[in-house]
Amino acid sequence: MTDKKPAKTKTKNPAVTPEAFVTAWQTSESIKQVVEKTGITEGSVRFRGSRYRKLGVGLKKFGRATAKLDVETLNKLATDLV
Repeated sequence: MTDKKPAKTKTKNPAVTPEAFVTAWQTSESIKQVVEKTGITEGSVRFRGSRYRKLGVGLKKFGRATAKLDVETLNKLATDLV
């Protein structure tokens, strides 16, 4: 008898209705909050939000979290490394 391990399966995202998704999206302040409210992965939340917008659903846009860059210091570093 062979000791075969069961095949790994991907964890499925929970079933979230379009109405529940839109409600979670519109009442959240970030993608992370939508993930917490729905249990859907971040990638799936982003994809679904984008797809809904392309279909004409008026979802709000979340601000991007970007780090402030010290361009002068980074340019000096880039020059010094060449």
